[in-house]
Amino acid sequence: MTARPAPHAVAADGSSATGSSPESDDSSRESGLPPTDAAPADAALADAARTDAARTDAALADAGTAGDGRVWATARAFRLWLDAANGTGDAELTCRVLKLTEEAGEVAGAWIGLLGQNPRKGVTHTRDDVAAELADVAFTALVAIESLGLDARTVLDNCADKVHARIAPADRLPS
Repeated sequence: MTARPAPHAVAADGSSATGSSPESDDSSRESGLPPTDAAPADAALADAARTDAARTDAALADAGTAGDGRVWATARAFRLWLDAANGTGDAELTCRVLKLTEEAGEVAGAWIGLLGQNPRKGVTHTRDDVAAELADVAFTALVAIESLGLDARTVLDNCADKVHARIAPADRLPS
């Protein structure tokens, strides 16, 4: 899963990481607003980035850095990072949900590559490639669930319970 870069990158010290000046920034032209002094906005972005980095580190530390907890903490930390970089409005949430379709397309492409269905290209992917793309879909879904303001682990556990209940009693795992 690849994240889009922040609209305006800010270094940890609050300076512009891109080296762009307000005069060279296209954001004011795109919005139709006149250019303004960007220094206060840059300072606010830098403060937000520092706060976000601290929250991300705390989310990872809370769940540990290994095993099962890392998946949930990383999904939450990535959601926090996306929130800081791209906002949390409906348009952003829509993009996060639609990202699942993009990732599913990459699974399809990898599977086609594994089967060698494109005679011009031949076999271009392995089962490991397909599995990695499937993992991207799963992780993207976890981030989207977290972006809805829900706990991804709880939602996934509830889904597993629902699926488990559909299995014939003799074939169910012990509870």
